[in-house]
Amino acid sequence: VAGTVSQMQPPAVLQLSSALFATNSIHALLRHRRIYAASFGALTATSLLLHDAKLWRDDTATQRRRLLRVMDLVAVWNVVVVGGLHARSLPAVCVVLPAVLCVVCGVLYYGYIRGAKDGSDRSVTYAHFAMHLIGSIGHHLIMSHL
Repeated sequence: VAGTVSQMQPPAVLQLSSALFATNSIHALLRHRRIYAASFGALTATSLLLHDAKLWRDDTATQRRRLLRVMDLVAVWNVVVVGGLHARSLPAVCVVLPAVLCVVCGVLYYGYIRGAKDGSDRSVTYAHFAMHLIGSIGHHLIMSHL
């Protein structure tokens, strides 16, 4: 991917940030957490497909996009639940930073939804990019203490 993040088109930025989830899957495999790894594998796949602009150029794209959004939402919540279950077994001090990052993601998601309603494509894209980045980092922090 050529250029800086600020020069990329929205689909390329989100594909780049979606690819970060593969690092979480690898990290989970290295930690022998197969369910966590599979969860991130599913999230990586659905997120990359959802942000691939080439898939959405024909007339049947709307149905495929709805289905993929549902699959992506299931993958996101699967990662949240699995990560939360793993975080429960950690000392409280190790959970503080991931918890703060989770709150930041919630604020970004609120901005993402508001921006989507206002039609502000650039801010929506970068809020989504930040959610991917912060979520990935938060789960790496959880896994590093397992």
